[in-house]
Amino acid sequence: LNLSGDWTSGATQDMFGGDLDLSSFEADDRYQLLQRNIKRFEMAKTFGSLIEVPAAEYEALEELHDTVLGLLESGDSIQRAAASQIIDVVHQALLLSIRYDAVVANPPYMGSKGMNTVVKKFAKDNFLNAKSDLFACFIERGYSLAKANGYNAMVTMESWMFLSSYESFRNTVLHNNTILSLGHFPYDGKRPTVMGINFGVAVLCSQNKHIVNFHGTYFCSRYYELNNEGMPFEFPTNNERLKTISSDDFKKIPGSPVAYWVGDNFRNVFRVHPKLESIGELKQGLATADNLEFLRFWHEVEQLLIGFNFKNTNTAKESVFKWFPYNKGGIFRKYYGNNEYIVNWQDNGRDIKQDKLDKLSEGKCLASNSKPKNTKYYFRMGITWGLITSGSTSFRLAEEGYIFDVGAHKLFFEDETLFNPTLCFLNSKVCEYICKVVNPTLNLSSGVMGNVPLAIQPLKSIQLSSDGKKLTELSRLDWDNYERSWDFQSLPILTASSDLTPTLESSYTAWITQNKVTIVEMKRLEEENNRLFIDAYVVA
Repeated sequence: LNLSGDWTSGATQDMFGGDLDLSSFEADDRYQLLQRNIKRFEMAKTFGSLIEVPAAEYEALEELHDTVLGLLESGDSIQRAAASQIIDVVHQALLLSIRYDAVVANPPYMGSKGMNTVVKKFAKDNFLNAKSDLFACFIERGYSLAKANGYNAMVTMESWMFLSSYESFRNTVLHNNTILSLGHFPYDGKRPTVMGINFGVAVLCSQNKHIVNFHGTYFCSRYYELNNEGMPFEFPTNNERLKTISSDDFKKIPGSPVAYWVGDNFRNVFRVHPKLESIGELKQGLATADNLEFLRFWHEVEQLLIGFNFKNTNTAKESVFKWFPYNKGGIFRKYYGNNEYIVNWQDNGRDIKQDKLDKLSEGKCLASNSKPKNTKYYFRMGITWGLITSGSTSFRLAEEGYIFDVGAHKLFFEDETLFNPTLCFLNSKVCEYICKVVNPTLNLSSGVMGNVPLAIQPLKSIQLSSDGKKLTELSRLDWDNYERSWDFQSLPILTASSDLTPTLESSYTAWITQNKVTIVEMKRLEEENNRLFIDAYVVA
């Protein structure tokens, strides 16, 4: 490039004689600037505009860019060749050193599990709060590209609004910036969202400055509020979620979810009542890493080979059994049931543990996943639920003797008298509403449930404890009445009739009547529980 002009045309230098003087180039700020940016853009095709170029370098880069352009036009043959190789780097660096009035993007999406080692390290080193997904990194990058008081508008997934893995990211956005408007297109697993996309979408417009108590505009369009092309019938959709609210209010709910549609009364619930995690312990279960190898339906194995009713891992290890009952989420079902699986936990999980170590040595498993988690909670009584849910939430009592899956999180209490009343609360309409506020995505993790406020006073009700016990017994009876249960004895249609000489017709009629009575009773008990918790929480 010979930017300084020290080497004149026709002059010679001995490149191998040891007397080549590069001091003038090393001292030239332009060469230092060029070297820094060549280093920055070594992985430009991978990191793209996530590469940070300080705004302080803008003027120097602008001057360098003009100089290199001049060399392309009027430099000698060597200068033109060199300039042609570095002009793109200088131009890219110049563009990323500018601070813009507005940054607008539909950035790429990639969760941390999909990132290779290089990208994952880059995200962790440069976007610590946003490292869970590339789109969050781009939102954060958008703020650094915008001027102070500038605007940042992004179309992204909705997950950053609610998931616990984005809590630090949310807090940073809410503390340093101002949400001017947000369009929310949630996904509930039934039909695609806006533009035919099968995941929740958030359209964020924000200002690169925090304005205290600024009231932004929020709206929501669900699948039934979109036409066949995936566009809202009206914009913004005029429904109960069309709100004007200050983003400062989001901080009143643990985890700061962007729950723009709830009222002040509801937000106060989190201030008045303690979190569920302060009352009980919520744990994630076993990830076998190979369910086909280590899980079976209970009816695939001779029942005499299944170890039932063990109280802890020590007694299970001392037994001769290979298979043990296993909670694994399942379909919507309240209070009791979905007991379909067994797991190979022979000799305290010997085969699963060895398989994990083998996968770790082969690079197929992270060190953090190379051991079963929370094993001291195995076989303990608890309340379980499915991690993934696309509809209403449902919670079930799991008695002693079960190991639980990574997809079937579990709640434990030292005080067993809390199980029945808490089960009633978790299956109430109030809790379902709270869960949809704290995290309306399809994931209902232990972290999400831990933030649910639990009213203590109703749990002391003798009536509520009795209702929970009865609802569990009725649900258990229904589960055991069919061959899906390992406690199945006989078809109820054969034993329902009290006639001395029952006929198939009388048995069927008696069975249908019993079912109707059970349904009416469960409905009555659940309605009583809902009224009790609605009064306790005063849901807005």
